[in-house]
Amino acid sequence: MNVFVVVDAQDQYLHEADGAYIDRVAAAVAAARGDNDLILLLEYQGRGQTHRRILEVLNGYANFCRLTKYGWCGALQVAIELSARKIKPTNFRVGGLYSEQCVLSTVDGLFFRFPSVSIAVQSNICLPLREMNWQRFAARYPGVTVV
Repeated sequence: MNVFVVVDAQDQYLHEADGAYIDRVAAAVAAARGDNDLILLLEYQGRGQTHRRILEVLNGYANFCRLTKYGWCGALQVAIELSARKIKPTNFRVGGLYSEQCVLSTVDGLFFRFPSVSIAVQSNICLPLREMNWQRFAARYPGVTVV
């Protein structure tokens, strides 16, 4: 099963982001919904919920859930959810806020917890704090692609 992981697309963070970014994330979530992917919304504890425009795309869709993470990495929460659902992922697609922190940490955790699963970072829905060197990111994780 394909699993789409959205990291920290929460109201408290997105007040700094422009509407175009939120539109890109909502469109990516809609595409994942259209493909019937499992959509996991990782939310940093105490920072509010996933932005309402993103949640609106998921109205009536049962194949998603919101997961609370307690640090930069959300891979443990993803692994627990997949285990509870008895799902063996075939592909992960990951994107979200603060690429060099929470997205990177989550990809790192997924890479080591699921070594045989394909991981793609969807760069157009990543929002770094500073300029992101995607080649360096991809070089750190053989087999992880940046799309």
